[in-house]
Amino acid sequence: MKNPFLLFVMFGLCTIILYSLGFSELYQELSIETITYLVVILLLNLVLGVAISSKIRRLTKAIRQVKPKLIPRPLIYCFLCLIFIDFMYAGIIPVFEIFNPYFSVDSNIKFIPMIHTILVIFSVFITQYFIHCFFLSKNRNFLLLAICFGLVYPLLLVGRGILFVNIFASFIAILFHFDIKFRLKTFGITAVLILLLALIFGKIGEIRSSNSQVAQSLNSSQTLIAQISQPSDTFYELGLNTNFLWPYIYVTSPLGNLDNLFKHRKSFERNTYNYIVTNYTPNFLQKYMLDETVGKDKSNLVVDVFNTYGAFGKSYQQYGWLGLIIYFSYVCIVNFLLVYFSKPLLSNVIMIQFIAVGHTFSWFSNLYVKEIIIGPVMIGMIFLIVYFVFPRTIQQK
Repeated sequence: MKNPFLLFVMFGLCTIILYSLGFSELYQELSIETITYLVVILLLNLVLGVAISSKIRRLTKAIRQVKPKLIPRPLIYCFLCLIFIDFMYAGIIPVFEIFNPYFSVDSNIKFIPMIHTILVIFSVFITQYFIHCFFLSKNRNFLLLAICFGLVYPLLLVGRGILFVNIFASFIAILFHFDIKFRLKTFGITAVLILLLALIFGKIGEIRSSNSQVAQSLNSSQTLIAQISQPSDTFYELGLNTNFLWPYIYVTSPLGNLDNLFKHRKSFERNTYNYIVTNYTPNFLQKYMLDETVGKDKSNLVVDVFNTYGAFGKSYQQYGWLGLIIYFSYVCIVNFLLVYFSKPLLSNVIMIQFIAVGHTFSWFSNLYVKEIIIGPVMIGMIFLIVYFVFPRTIQQK
C-alpha cells in the first residue's frame, strides 16, 4: 500500500473507526455535516487512487532495476560536522535533558537558523535514499547509515515527529521493493508492530510532557494524558495502558475538533494573504511572513491542549467551505500530477513516499507546511524538472 490516495482512504476509515470507539468523553458523535464531508473526500480519494494505481505499479517494477548512485563520502562527513556544530550552537542535546526537572518541551531551543532546517530536510531524504540503496545493493553499510540519520539523529533531537515520519516513509520504501501478501501471520505481525509503536509513541509523549506547562498546572497521581483526555468507561473496562491514550487522542482529536468547527464556526477571517501563507507556505518561512497571532485561533477547539483541526481546518476557519474546497482540490490535483509524471528515479520515488506520508497524515495535521515533508517533495520535484529539461543527461547517470 504505497498509493497516497488509497492510504488516505485507509487511514481515514481507521480514524473514523477509532473515533467511534469513544475512548474519550471529550469528543461526541459526529454531525451530519461532518459525515457528509467525510464521505465526499473518501470517495474522491478512492477514485484518484484507482486512477493512479497502474502508474504506481509501473514505477515499482522499474525502480527495482535502478543502479543507485553513491553519495560522496565528503558530503556525508560534512553533514555530520554540521550536525555537531548545530548542537554546539544550541548548547544542548535534547535527549540528554528529558529527565532534567528543569527541562521542558516548551523550551525554545535555538539551533542555527535555516541550517538546522536544511539538516533536518537532508536527513529525512538521505535516510530514505540509503534504505533504497540497501535493498538494491544488499550492502549493510547503507542500512547503518539509514539508522544513523533516520533513527539516531531524531532521537538526539527528541524529534518524535521526525522519527515517526521516517518510520512511516521507510515502510513505504520497503513496499517498493517487496510484494507483501497480507496473510493472517503478516496481519498479526503488523498489528503487534502497530501496538508497539503506539505504546512507544505514548511513552515518549508522557516523558516529553512531564515538565510541560500543562503538567505543572495539574496535580494528580494519574498520568498527564489520563487527566487531560478524560478517558471513558469503555477505555477503563478494556484494561488498556494509559500510554495508548496518546496515539488515540492524536489520531481522533483533529476529527473531533473539525466536527466542532463545522458545528459552531459562524464568522470567517477572509484574509487572502493569511490564507495563502498559512496553508501553502512552509512553517520555517511563515514566522517571517505572518504576525504571531495569525493561525492561532483556538475558539472552536474542544480542548486547547489538542490544538489541530487536521489539514483542512485552517482553510475552513478563513474562508469557510470555499477555502476548504480550494485547498483540498489543490492538494489532490498537485499530488496526482506529481505522481502521474514521476519517473523511475530514486528521488521521485522518495517524493512519492513523502507525498503519501503528507496526504495520509492530512487527517491529523497539515504536514505539507512542515519541512520534513515539503523538503523531500521539493527535492523530487527539482529532479523531475531536470529530467524533463535534460532527459538524456539524467538517463545516462
